[in-house]
Amino acid sequence: MSSGEDIPCVDAVRRLSYLPPDDRAPPGGKVTDTSRPSRGSVLVLGVFPVLAGGLAGLVDALLALARGWTPDSLPALLLASVSLGSVVALAGVAPFSLAVLVSGRPRGTAARLGGIGAWLVLMPAALAVGRLLHKRLPWGGADVAIVLLSAGGLALGAVILALLLGRAIGPRAATISRALTRLALPALALLLPAGIRIVDAVRPPAASRSGAAGEANLLLLTVDTLRADAIGAMGDPRARTPFLDRIARRSVMASNCVAPSPWTLPSLGSLLTGTYPGEHRVLQSLSGLSASVSTIAEIFSSSGWRTAAFVSNPWLGTGALSRGFDEWDVAERLESLEAAAPTQIYQALSKVILRFRSIDRADAISARGISWLDRGEGAWFLWLHYFDPHLPNWPDRPWDRLFGPPPSRVGSSITVDDIRAGDWNRGDPERREIESLYFGEIAFTDHELGRVWRRLERRNELASTAIAFTADHGEELWDHRGYGHGHTMFDEVIRVPLFLRPPGGTDARVLSTLTRLVDLTPSALALVGLDPLQTSFSGLDLLGEEDVPRATFGEALLYGDELKYLQTDRWKLIYRPEKEGVSEELRLYDLRRDPGERFDLIGVETAVADSLSERLASWMEAVGSSGRGVDDGTEELDPSLREQLKALGYIE
Repeated sequence: MSSGEDIPCVDAVRRLSYLPPDDRAPPGGKVTDTSRPSRGSVLVLGVFPVLAGGLAGLVDALLALARGWTPDSLPALLLASVSLGSVVALAGVAPFSLAVLVSGRPRGTAARLGGIGAWLVLMPAALAVGRLLHKRLPWGGADVAIVLLSAGGLALGAVILALLLGRAIGPRAATISRALTRLALPALALLLPAGIRIVDAVRPPAASRSGAAGEANLLLLTVDTLRADAIGAMGDPRARTPFLDRIARRSVMASNCVAPSPWTLPSLGSLLTGTYPGEHRVLQSLSGLSASVSTIAEIFSSSGWRTAAFVSNPWLGTGALSRGFDEWDVAERLESLEAAAPTQIYQALSKVILRFRSIDRADAISARGISWLDRGEGAWFLWLHYFDPHLPNWPDRPWDRLFGPPPSRVGSSITVDDIRAGDWNRGDPERREIESLYFGEIAFTDHELGRVWRRLERRNELASTAIAFTADHGEELWDHRGYGHGHTMFDEVIRVPLFLRPPGGTDARVLSTLTRLVDLTPSALALVGLDPLQTSFSGLDLLGEEDVPRATFGEALLYGDELKYLQTDRWKLIYRPEKEGVSEELRLYDLRRDPGERFDLIGVETAVADSLSERLASWMEAVGSSGRGVDDGTEELDPSLREQLKALGYIE
């Protein structure tokens, strides 16, 4: 076969794409040059993928229903899935179609086969690469193999279909082309539902409402998975946190603040409500907080402040903590397309967008917060929650080499499950590399916090803005031969930083006695002149109370045996309830003499243990749940969110 001769599959594509609407010879006997696209080519090249993608979206939705998904609205699921499939398919072939329209019909069999191959393979490969690069959702070898085999199968099936079409179309190619052209408008209409929502998801939001005039603002900054000892102001000489240190220099700083839980949802629920997990009950239902508690956002909103939260953590995608916020933006989610959430097309697209727009990183969170500030007037309450120090840690340059050589022993796809299972070389060099990457993520987050600080300076709002800074929990870096969080009640996991900076700042002061995360809301309200006594809190106003708290309580582990703790200035009692025939266990640590919690004194300090056990029982009765009492609610999560949480080691 000569290089200029059409093979059947290429001939089928040529006939459908390039034959003019009327294949008869024009007057004068001249034949139309088919080496360039005809009048219907643009529509034909668009209609094909739109219809094919819509069909794929419909199949995807039906498969989701077959897997047991119960949609809020069946028509909404079908329309969103069909439309999203059409958008993705058209976007996938757009580069190929544009090249064809610009360059005309490919010359030579090799060139034609190359174009078809690129069209069929590059888009699935791009999706695979996009997901591989997303550090929150690493892929394993099996996942990559599935994508490659699927792409190969698609290419082979398309070639076989083209071969059959090449034999069957013949003189009917022009008729088929005209039919496809007539279908253009209804086919392109399929793009509108998903297309409009995608535009809504990526464009800047509209202006926010105005807040009360003449009142102080509150900026709440929280960093996920931040150890208290990882900040320069808290005593770490290695830390590169100049902006956090700058905030601390004009703040009241609590050097011994503890969280009520070693993982995100219950801790942030306590932070926002000033109550303990057993009181706000956020773990009992992922649909929201207990109706019996008020959030700091609700208090600000009802008092006339405009409110917003820009956060990045998959758990926050449940909306469990969103009450009271005028604007609630979870960077890990594409809420505008949630009707199609159970489909595979949605999950693939959301991962690619999340990665290449980097909307879960600290720079994106800061940018969205700054944009919101610039779009409104009057007093405001803004919460920014940064996720970057959360595992797996893989900061960009130069943050990945601030604390050691560039990473060479661990990869960006490593997960906490890999580390816990021992599926990597658990030597000291690897551990040091992971620690260096963790501190690099903290340095990058501090840099992006500085962007918000500088914007407040340029807006001349530092003098009228109070700042509260803390974390939801810490991170174990093999302090007790473990890694991660959610599994213990030791200091490295539950101790967090806490800075309270009044508008304009104050003389630096350190609270060295025991403080608690539940104290943040009443203290923050007092910073801006709101009465913290207007609602019932378990926490105290740290700036106005003469008697600081002398004890605190914690519970609600993410995985492993349920543990509860009672902590005073000196002692910590950890309690594991009895379950399934295993007797209960108590451990006691002297934090003053043993800050590393190495020596269990339960059999030595019996009088102290008995006294603390009675106090713990009282706490459990007043603000705690008995036994485990935790419904993780994972059956209520949509598939894409469940997959994200699974990749992060939160659920199995």
